[in-house]
Amino acid sequence: TQSIQLAAPLKLAKARSRFLVTMQKNLNDFLLTTLKALPEREYKYTKTQVNERRLSSAILQLLSYSKAESVTEDLASRFYTADNMTDKLNTLKAAQICSLNLFDKLMLSFEQEYSENAVVMDKWFSLHATTPSDDILAKLTLLASHKQFNIKNPNKVRSLVGSFSFYNTEGFHASDGSGYQYLTDYLIELDKINPQVASRLVTPLIQFKKFATTQQELIKIQLNRLLNTSDLSKDVYEKVSKSLAH
Repeated sequence: TQSIQLAAPLKLAKARSRFLVTMQKNLNDFLLTTLKALPEREYKYTKTQVNERRLSSAILQLLSYSKAESVTEDLASRFYTADNMTDKLNTLKAAQICSLNLFDKLMLSFEQEYSENAVVMDKWFSLHATTPSDDILAKLTLLASHKQFNIKNPNKVRSLVGSFSFYNTEGFHASDGSGYQYLTDYLIELDKINPQVASRLVTPLIQFKKFATTQQELIKIQLNRLLNTSDLSKDVYEKVSKSLAH
């Protein structure tokens, strides 16, 4: 949606998904053969292994569009036998596409293993925030009360609220405008704590002219709410007022 003018984000997301499903069907045998041919090695940070892990991750994500039980079982097996965080994260990204039940189960296991690692937990928050689920806003609210989350920590805010707003097309651009309202509510709270981060997170809203008329109108309602907020920081006020003035 970044380079297309007057884009309908939900239609684009559905079209992308349909394309990837078709691509997976056409390449399924090739993908399975290529995946099987990748060597199993003890984890080392080498250029060859980095490239192998990237290829494996791309294949697993594409295969996941089949939603096949065999893929779900393979992902679970790969997750529990992985000897490194990168492979576990790659499996989680694929599970997010293939089976939300498996994804939630594996995410719980991942959290238990890495709960004390702040940097790794940023990735965990980001994965949750980009999940295409109907109750994503309730999940975001729940995650914001997680012991590892702190609204005063810019990295945590970016990993949760930023990931949702920038990368969760289905959730952020929900047809009822609830995603826009969620971000606006959060920005009003965040602006009082860290206006610099708030001014960066407002970006998906002030880019409203890239989207179709329906989305534009819903976003402008929230931008005007922001503009009418008392004690709004200079950083956020300037960005919002400038976007609405043009």
